[in-house]
Amino acid sequence: MSDCERHEPLFEAYVAGEVDESGIGPLLAHGRDCEACRRLLELHRDLAALAARAPQPDAAELEAVEARVLRRVEGRAGSRAAAPARPARGRFAWAAYAAAALAAGALLFSAGIAAGRRPPGTALPPSGPAIADQLVRALRADAVGNRGLTDVADSRFTYSDVSLRRMGDDRVALDFDVTTHLHVVERAGSELVQDVLAQALLDPSSTGARLKATEMTSLRLSRKTKEALLVAMRRDPSLAVRLGALSALSGRLDDPEIEAAVLASLRDDDAVQMRLTALDALAAHHVDPALIRDAIRVKPRPGGEALEVRLAGYDKRL
Repeated sequence: MSDCERHEPLFEAYVAGEVDESGIGPLLAHGRDCEACRRLLELHRDLAALAARAPQPDAAELEAVEARVLRRVEGRAGSRAAAPARPARGRFAWAAYAAAALAAGALLFSAGIAAGRRPPGTALPPSGPAIADQLVRALRADAVGNRGLTDVADSRFTYSDVSLRRMGDDRVALDFDVTTHLHVVERAGSELVQDVLAQALLDPSSTGARLKATEMTSLRLSRKTKEALLVAMRRDPSLAVRLGALSALSGRLDDPEIEAAVLASLRDDDAVQMRLTALDALAAHHVDPALIRDAIRVKPRPGGEALEVRLAGYDKRL
């Protein structure tokens, strides 16, 4: 293990005041000798200051932000595939922390500051451009460490939707999206797990990830994962994913929104297997047979005869 790899995990703890006195000297000595690690330490300090200054939005503001994000993700899901993540590289593991913390700062900014509401006496966090500047510094530091093509291919950061424009004075204007690969272990019910599951359910680039996410939502169904499952159940192009989402929701038909969505799948889905599974879920939950019958008969759909036979069998048992 290199000196950098040994010291990198300690920088965040040092900024938080959690490093023993005996370990501070060697840590700072390494930072003086290593420019990349010195930048890392400065970045941790900047991010800690950002987190300390950021106001906490109230529940209503967070719900408003959540709704806007879900609408945007849903609108973009069908038009652009996310860039595949690349394997993580230990040398610049700090970049993942930077990207996550900066994203959290941007969320707090849009929820609390743009709305013009913050607790009395709290300082304004950096504006959007200031947050972007910190991220660009992290990207530049990562680029400095990429000595060859192999390093670039294994970089923590991945760029997509790249466009370049030559400027008149030996400069290039870059426009791109950036993602980073993370490996973390979280409580099953944590908000991060719920966010990742919701994003995975709406990711058009990986059917496998969406299918796995439908299985994992059984750990805990939050409002955002419920909404993502509803979108997947109604609109996902993969029958397997739609069935997985239906399975994840079928035990929660006491929720009127979920019951209505399952009835809509029974009425509108083109796949007979999907409609039969929806019928089974609704009948098992003792949903009003008249509602089920109306959903089947409202318009001719493939497999209507099989559904009528299945429904007749349920009617006899009820």
